[in-house]
Amino acid sequence: MEIYRARWSNRNARGDLSVSSNGIRLRGAAFQHLRGSSYVMIGVDGQRLILKKSDDPSNLKLRLAAKGRIGEIGGKHLTQWLLEHGFNKGQYKTQLMADQVVVQQELA
Repeated sequence: MEIYRARWSNRNARGDLSVSSNGIRLRGAAFQHLRGSSYVMIGVDGQRLILKKSDDPSNLKLRLAAKGRIGEIGGKHLTQWLLEHGFNKGQYKTQLMADQVVVQQELA
């Protein structure tokens, strides 16, 4: 017997970053920008979320998913922290800077 497995597609993706109940997912240019680093430092500056490359293992690990096309960061605790800082679940557009990705608080 063969079992059907549904495939996730990015056809409905509106932004390069999404906040879900299990942390952050990065795709597209934002993922490629941070991919060279194993760890990511996350901070909030006013209405902006900043994800910065890091080599410090005390920061969150950037995990690969979907055969290396998507990056995942954090988990439920990160999601709760983001909700407390005004970043609701949903998709966000990103801005790429030298060694960081900046996300505005508006949903895509």
